[in-house]
Amino acid sequence: MTHQTHTSTFINPMLGLILGLGSAGGCYTAADTIGQAQLAEVCPPDHCGGNASTFNDLPFGELHLLPGKNTGLANQRELYISDFIAPDGATDVVLNARQGRYTAANASETLTGSDLIGATLIISSNASTEVIEVEITDYRNELSWTENAFGIDQYMLKKKVDTDGDGVADAYEPVCSAAMDLGDQAAWTVVVSKERYSFRDIEVTASGHLAAGWFNIACVGHALAKVKLIGYDPSPPPNSPYVTTPNQRQAALKMLAGDYCGTGTVHTKDGTALYWQNPAGWSHNNPPEDRQREALWSPDGALCLDVPRLGPGYLDKIHAKCATVGKTMVPCSDNSKHYGWETSLPVSE
Repeated sequence: MTHQTHTSTFINPMLGLILGLGSAGGCYTAADTIGQAQLAEVCPPDHCGGNASTFNDLPFGELHLLPGKNTGLANQRELYISDFIAPDGATDVVLNARQGRYTAANASETLTGSDLIGATLIISSNASTEVIEVEITDYRNELSWTENAFGIDQYMLKKKVDTDGDGVADAYEPVCSAAMDLGDQAAWTVVVSKERYSFRDIEVTASGHLAAGWFNIACVGHALAKVKLIGYDPSPPPNSPYVTTPNQRQAALKMLAGDYCGTGTVHTKDGTALYWQNPAGWSHNNPPEDRQREALWSPDGALCLDVPRLGPGYLDKIHAKCATVGKTMVPCSDNSKHYGWETSLPVSE
């Protein structure tokens, strides 16, 4: 694998654009800003970026589909799927977002992969009369970042917008806010299905049958997309050899976000290099032998901490934050608990 030394964007799809993407770095609370682009010195453009799924200048991420229908329940922002139109204009083709990919079918055909290019998802709002069209403009299948690599469906999406303020949508722009145009690698998205999240607390809130019908549109570079790419998909495709639990996926989110204390607080900043690996060894980004351990991770945050990714000067801030929830952060040499991830840092020259 070649996906080295890049930490992850963690952006709340409900809040990312409203709160802004820029920052001076340091310790961030979920109430102030959920998302920062955590880039390493070497990071492919489609693996990084300050991405959040957006809807008419407001973020959207979680959407729902009812079985056998092209409609669904409204999300927290009162947005809901109201229709789906196949590339040929047919409206009797039913969309599904299962096993981390889109499919659409009627009595005579099933559309998958590139068959869906040109299809349109209609999203409406209970809070207004506005209707937004989201079109699948491209498709690719990229390998996972795992030892036994498998293909992951990715989709480029564009949304229709009003550019001249006359109330009529007259142009398209990428759904992913970090993408400069429809050819930008940051415009690619993945589907994360059958799991729901509190991005404020960085937690899994429902999974499996309790999250049936729900899915997230995660822009590549978003921590949620990276959890999928590292093999921790809640509803993996049939070709994936890996099955993970909600707790394991929550640990991955905590790790990527730098939420040491498990409070939803992100301790990281742009340009921070990070290596990670799971205990089984099948998910990692090639940590070198010469490295410095940062932390061991669980669903509740870091089990132990040696050197924070922002440097030793942040230890006091992290200890103070953990103390607010009664958590004592010990060095990893004192840890004997089972862990979900190990993170490490480049050795300073």
